[in-house]
Amino acid sequence: MERTLILLKPDCVQRRLMGRIIARFEDKALNIIAMKMMRVSPGLAKKHYAEHVQKEWYPALEGFITGVRMRASADQQALRRLGIQPGTGPADEPHLRQALSYVLHHSAAARYPCALFWIDIDDFERARDQLGTRGADQAVALLADRIDGAQAPGTTVAWLGSGRFALLLTDFRRGGAQRAVPEDKEIMPACSNIAGSLARAVASPLSLDGGPWSPTASIGVAISNARYESADMMMAAARKAALEARQRLGPGHCEFADE
Repeated sequence: MERTLILLKPDCVQRRLMGRIIARFEDKALNIIAMKMMRVSPGLAKKHYAEHVQKEWYPALEGFITGVRMRASADQQALRRLGIQPGTGPADEPHLRQALSYVLHHSAAARYPCALFWIDIDDFERARDQLGTRGADQAVALLADRIDGAQAPGTTVAWLGSGRFALLLTDFRRGGAQRAVPEDKEIMPACSNIAGSLARAVASPLSLDGGPWSPTASIGVAISNARYESADMMMAAARKAALEARQRLGPGHCEFADE
């Protein structure tokens, strides 16, 4: 008789999916011989994931499996299954890079796709000069809320500075896919739909202390595949695609990276 260990991780518990998942194993005539509910400590996480401790994405994994609310060093960010989901605002670039590294590793291992949207707010620096520091800060906060509101479950939104946001996507249903992990033929249409939603969300006029502003965004999309061996490579591809969208198609458009 073979035995195996099954972990129902924090996102499963929070989403109240334990019963449904356990039922699937029982439906396959597998016997559950022991069960224990516990909170994983950082020490136990390091022991369980010993082969990954030195990886750049390990802190995101540990934060997720231990429950980020226990860890002051996590800057009160709630870590979800596939990355860092901001609880009080967008993540920053180091958090995005950490989350993307983690997602890419598991995307390759489990063969599910992810996509990175690089969102360049067109002419942001010129708008900053016109609106002043206070108006520009207001604009960033409002745009972050709009981008956050356009996202779906399984996403991470990050503010990268200088008029740039990024969105890391692991659930494609918001774009019209039938499942969170879509068929290959659904990925690009779903990403196009999501990019369109993001562009429309950004483009609504803003009323700011420095005056009104009607922003637009050029969006680059990189879809995970074997050529992206690191977070930096995928981020660079998405950023290049956003630049090409602006140069080839004009402000407010979307381009895919090497697709």
